Amino acid sequence: MSIPDYIQKRTEYAGCLLLILTILAGLLAGCSSGTAGETSSSRPDSMQLYFLNQDGTTIIAKGYTPAAEDRDDRIRECLEQLKREDFSSDTVPPVRNYSVTGFGVTKHRLALDITEGFREQDVITQTLERAALISTLCQINGVESVGFFVNGAELRDGRDQAYGYMTPDQFAKGSGTNIQDYEKAAIRLYFANEAGTMLVPVTRTDFYNTNVPLEQYVVEQLIQGPRGEGSYASLPGTSKLTGVTSRDGICYVSFDASFLTENFTASPEVVIYSIVNTLTELNGISKVQISIGDPPEPAFKDTIALGMPLERNLDLIEGYTAPETAETQTPAEEKKTR
Repeated sequence: MSIPDYIQKRTEYAGCLLLILTILAGLLAGCSSGTAGETSSSRPDSMQLYFLNQDGTTIIAKGYTPAAEDRDDRIRECLEQLKREDFSSDTVPPVRNYSVTGFGVTKHRLALDITEGFREQDVITQTLERAALISTLCQINGVESVGFFVNGAELRDGRDQAYGYMTPDQFAKGSGTNIQDYEKAAIRLYFANEAGTMLVPVTRTDFYNTNVPLEQYVVEQLIQGPRGEGSYASLPGTSKLTGVTSRDGICYVSFDASFLTENFTASPEVVIYSIVNTLTELNGISKVQISIGDPPEPAFKDTIALGMPLERNLDLIEGYTAPETAETQTPAEEKKTR
């Protein structure tokens, strides 16, 4: 091939390439507005919006091409879409019963300001909604993780631990973030009466994280206190639980030494037996060993000895009446009395 022929071929290739690029640019320009659909578009700007399914058991991805190009504008656009009840017939919006009042991005971390209504939902719904928002917003260029704030404070879990900034990968892998990590349980908790002298049983049905022992969960629920009327906190909300384990029918519960100096509103008996009676409601637990501090204190408030495991105390339950024992004579005993 002569040099002129070689130059002519390269010119033809360059012309074809330029024509192809021009056609592609025209196609992209003709579809610049935001569109929603059931499947993801093949265009570079296409993304997935995540919604809850109708049963509230998982999240569903729906294809979407945003109109906004600026990072913050795209965040606003996605948040607006995630509020839509009519986005598709088989989804529920993850932004409902609460509002996103603002946001800010610092070093690729997106902070969402949300209203109190978010915390009033059950833990399963909260988990799914966080998953949908995180999975959606982390697709936006410049956003690598998402954190949630209520009234300026980081959103916290049932153990008062801040969730922090999370990525979609973290969310999928568990540690309390996967929907499969939760089970529904009905538990009986013993709180105090108004005078702090007796125990009041309360049945609470809730979802709990199966990565946490059920024994630990119920003690944490006692620390959180009652949610309705008719019962009062038996343990201070600032109590520091340091460990909960079970072995051979005995549950071992440990508190920080500061537990001794907490501001208790209930009597020492009600404080201790709110824990004991609650835990012995669980299958396989008949006694509870409580320790406070290291080395452990021998007694609580010089009233309740803590050196041995304790059994439940039914006499402290308000309104409890011991069942009458029915005496039945055996045939041999009946003969003796004739």
